[in-house]
Amino acid sequence: VVVLSYRQLIKAYPSGGGDYEVARTNLGERSGVVVASALLVDYILTVAVSIASGVDNIISALPGLDPWRVELAVGFVVVLIVVNLRGVREASTAFAIPTYIFIGSVAVMIVTGIIRWMLGDTPVASSAGFDVEAESLTQAATILLVLRAFSSGCSALTGVEAVSNGVPAFRAPKVRNAQSTLVTMGAIAILLFSGLTLLALVTGVHYAENPCHLIGFDCESTPQPSLMAQIAAATFGGGSLLFFVVQAATACVLLLAANTAFNGFPLLGAVLARDGYAPKSLNTRGDRLVFSNGMIILGAAPLGLHPRRQQPQFASPVLDHADLADRERDEDTDDVQLDERGE
Repeated sequence: VVVLSYRQLIKAYPSGGGDYEVARTNLGERSGVVVASALLVDYILTVAVSIASGVDNIISALPGLDPWRVELAVGFVVVLIVVNLRGVREASTAFAIPTYIFIGSVAVMIVTGIIRWMLGDTPVASSAGFDVEAESLTQAATILLVLRAFSSGCSALTGVEAVSNGVPAFRAPKVRNAQSTLVTMGAIAILLFSGLTLLALVTGVHYAENPCHLIGFDCESTPQPSLMAQIAAATFGGGSLLFFVVQAATACVLLLAANTAFNGFPLLGAVLARDGYAPKSLNTRGDRLVFSNGMIILGAAPLGLHPRRQQPQFASPVLDHADLADRERDEDTDDVQLDERGE
């Protein structure tokens, strides 16, 4: 649904402009500010979540680094700040390589795991023998738990809006190429997400927000492996080359996801400053002709955050789709008026 909606958005706004411009132009300044605020928070949480998840996958492959978990996360943030402050241009080919490796390695893992399962050699996760502490839940708590699971799963939708924001960067015909890219990206995401979900069920993997809630797991001395690490270890073996390839590719993709925020946040901050909704200092370029103040704020803000990103993530697509509905209604009204005049 989200992919199809953004596909319509590409056709309606081939000039790009981002969610802020779309909402501000068609739904009013207040809606535009709401979208912009949500996007700014989402960029900050993108850095926090991506860096934390990347470090988690690194430690899952190299458990000896667990005592330096925080230092690693802070170090990666500092590296991203320094690199982006220097105005280093993204090399699309170099940045695409980890993405292709990630897609390919995860696809191989999914196919291998499913084939083993179908042949009777079912891969088993290291946490399959653990149990979760049972707690009695009221009906209201059960509803909240389902909503929590839904919102957590919808984190897979993040990034879909990037294609609609960057339509002008595509080759002609821009709209068709952007729509094809969006559909392809959505299809890959659906296939990988579905395959990993199936493998998680097949391998019997267990993962808890608080690892001490896993009965049988030594949470005091052992770091809890990430879901990706547990599935990869069950499929390929914990010390195999493919296991480390999957973990390295996953960590690289997550770090690249954090880096993309350093492109969007400063630009959006500059636009808001230009329109009078943010401090003018955000529209000031540094010696390297980049929006240095926005990058520093983006780098500093995630360091004290606990990852909770679903709420701001949904604000921009909801308002964008409201705008699409409004446009469709206006077009239908115009058609009716033309029919009444006999034109």
